Amino acid sequence: MSDLARKRSGGGRIRVPALEGAKISARKASGPGTSGATSGTGDDLLEVVARVADADKLREAAKLRTYLQAAYNAGIRARQSAGSSPALRSLKVTTNPARDLLTVAGSSQPKDRALSEAELRCYWKRIAALPDHDGAALRFHLLTGGQRMEQLGHATTSDLDHDARAVRLWDTKGRRTTPRKHMAPLIPAALEALRDMAPNRVGEYLFTVTAGASGADPGTLRKRLLPVVSAMQAAGELPDGPFTVGDLRRTVETRLAALGVSLEVRGQLQSHGLGGVQARHYDRHDYLNEKREALEILYHLLVAGPKPSSAKKRRRPAREEFTTD
Repeated sequence: MSDLARKRSGGGRIRVPALEGAKISARKASGPGTSGATSGTGDDLLEVVARVADADKLREAAKLRTYLQAAYNAGIRARQSAGSSPALRSLKVTTNPARDLLTVAGSSQPKDRALSEAELRCYWKRIAALPDHDGAALRFHLLTGGQRMEQLGHATTSDLDHDARAVRLWDTKGRRTTPRKHMAPLIPAALEALRDMAPNRVGEYLFTVTAGASGADPGTLRKRLLPVVSAMQAAGELPDGPFTVGDLRRTVETRLAALGVSLEVRGQLQSHGLGGVQARHYDRHDYLNEKREALEILYHLLVAGPKPSSAKKRRRPAREEFTTD
């Protein structure tokens, strides 16, 4: 399970609740004096997944099922690979009892909350006024296009490309065995937020509320977001109700789509929808200029209102000089 955790997190130590549950589940399924990886049955695993679902934690139950299946599959593959973890090979896993567990009904209903332009601008005004690293972390998350928090939390100073004015992230989402390099451009306002997160830096992590000593995880950002959402609700700034960090990612895509940014560029900006043959094998363009333009359009919307996209009449902009002054 620890090997799977490292693969899923790109080598970092951010805790995944469902994966922790998978470890516990394998132990409970086996009983004392046995190896959970080899002695658990499908019925045993169904019971522990159902226990989570019965607690009305459907999404966590679905994640638990996925991690159990992936862990057993990794154990089976390890027996055939000389390069696999010795600890994983020593389990001698031959079957996957989680293979036949059906999907958890109701766990993957699509969410549709996206902030309106007015709501998004109210949110920006509030986080722009927040002092210290809390506001800076929320601003950096939004100004980089709502990147996945796990990926931001793993980025270190070595991932910062000063020449390209971008940060290198590693996308482990989906079934890929090798993380995909994903360059997120840093517009001037994002660079300012980056500095404000750690004005007296003591560690290497970029997305941080501890001056770089550790990377901020999803729970950290969630805690900083909650009081902002509560204040907006109290002020009547959220006619469509509260929102989550995940809703902000959806909001960025929705608002950029409304402003004419193409589906292709939005997918490149947020690193999703890129699993096709063309994207995997043929298209080697980095889209850095296009992604930067999309973020500038987003920033203009936040501070001044809608700005028409130039995507329909695109000419590649000249590369600007990067300075730290």
